[in-house]
This record gives sequence, C-alpha cells and structure tokens, in this order.
Amino acid sequence: MHLSVFEEYLTLLLHCVIPLVEACAATLIVVGILRTVVQHVREGLQLDTPHLQRQRSTLIHSLILGLEFQVAADVLKTAISPTLQEVTVLAALIALRTALGLLLERELHHVEDFHPTAHGDPH
Repeated sequence: MHLSVFEEYLTLLLHCVIPLVEACAATLIVVGILRTVVQHVREGLQLDTPHLQRQRSTLIHSLILGLEFQVAADVLKTAISPTLQEVTVLAALIALRTALGLLLERELHHVEDFHPTAHGDPH
C-alpha cells in the first residue's frame, strides 16, 4: 500500500510526537510523586489523616493526568497503522486505563469529601 507524501510526513511526525507524549505522561507521574514526597517532608513527616489525605490527593491528580496522556499516546500509535489486532489492543488498553482512572477519580472524591482542604492550601 503506497502512502501519499502527506501521509508519509504525518506518519513521520507521529513517530516523533508519540515518544514526547509518553515522556509527558511519565514526567507528570514522576513530578506528582516528587511533589507528594516534598509535601510530606515539608509537613514534618506527619502521619495524621488530614496531612495524608492532602498528599494522596496531590498524587492521585498527577496519576490521573499521566494516564490521560498515556491513552493519548496509545491512540496516536494506533492511528499510524490501524490493524484489527492493534485496534483491539488499543480498546483493551483504553478500557483498563479508563477503569483505573475512574477508580482513582472515585478515590480522589472520597479523599476530598473526607477532608475538603485535601487538595487546597490549608493556610
């Protein structure tokens, strides 16, 4: 199957963009972890519920956003050469990541409902 010049350039562009999107996903998650650790240390390594809930909220937000970027990268990968097998794998990955995202959202709402200032600045 011959690709037009436009399709070839688009494919080349996507091959460059996809690793960047995946790197963004990983960066968001790592930054969220680091923010949570720094927040925990700044708060004096306290283990009481309000402090831990706020830290969990920070981490959950970054995990959800990182998952969204990873789904976007998977969609772009499949757009390059959408075979039936790749579309099936993409559907399964999206289903799993969506389920994980929904569970994280549910946990986030639980954390924020439990302690309304969990994500905000307590001061």
